[in-house]
Amino acid sequence: MISVITTNIFPGNKHIEMAIKCLSSQTYKDFEWVFLDGHYKQNKEFVDNMCKKYKIKQYIHSPFCQANHVGRLFHWEI
Repeated sequence: MISVITTNIFPGNKHIEMAIKCLSSQTYKDFEWVFLDGHYKQNKEFVDNMCKKYKIKQYIHSPFCQANHVGRLFHWEI
């Protein structure tokens, strides 16, 4: 199994759905998605619903860090 790690510091969820769609279309299925989200509280339900819709079964959705204001200070490529 491999881990695919992505981060999010942007509000909104169009790019999150795009990432989930891309992950779901991979031919190699033995992976887990670790999603560190700067807007975790706002996106939690959306991410859960999209993972169900696109059949991403192994995922970890977590706050970028415990201090919610800090996530917006980092660049998304971290």
